[in-house]
Amino acid sequence: MSPDVARSRQPGVPGRARLTRSGPGRGPSVATRVPAGVAVALDAVAVLLFAAVGRRSHAEGLAVLGVLRTAWPFLAGAAVGWLLTRAWRAPSALVPSGVSVWLGALVVGMVLRVVTGAGTAPSFVVVAAVSLAVLVLGWRLLARAVSTRRDGADPAQPAGSPGAASSPGSPGAAGSPGRRR
Repeated sequence: MSPDVARSRQPGVPGRARLTRSGPGRGPSVATRVPAGVAVALDAVAVLLFAAVGRRSHAEGLAVLGVLRTAWPFLAGAAVGWLLTRAWRAPSALVPSGVSVWLGALVVGMVLRVVTGAGTAPSFVVVAAVSLAVLVLGWRLLARAVSTRRDGADPAQPAGSPGAASSPGSPGAAGSPGRRR
């Protein structure tokens, strides 16, 4: 096991362990910062936005029922992705949760469109793949960036590197009592 992976007991489940990431510069996982309910809502908004933009680009209108009619196969697919990876355990994690939700929305959504007689032209599949990836994975990347910045770390700097942010009072922070000269 690598030094940055530690075993911790899962609360309320005797004898069952889960892997958690730890190490220098790593606080709590970003995946623990977005509640599962919020993540489900963000994924649903992402899929609904995809459907609304698609309908708008084809001049089909933005009636609520029309958007829902277009979105339902992809929403069902996103739900399958959530269930297959038990995404509620790390809802904002890019891997596996985000990728699973994205692929579920795409693959199951396309299969349901075929079964119901809706179109699945190759160009539509490509546009759907890219659009859903940007939306479903994008909010997770944004959450990670916001969380990293809020914790005071510069996401462009590896932890422990010169120029990486350090908290006041930590050894090496300018003006801190623990600084050695």
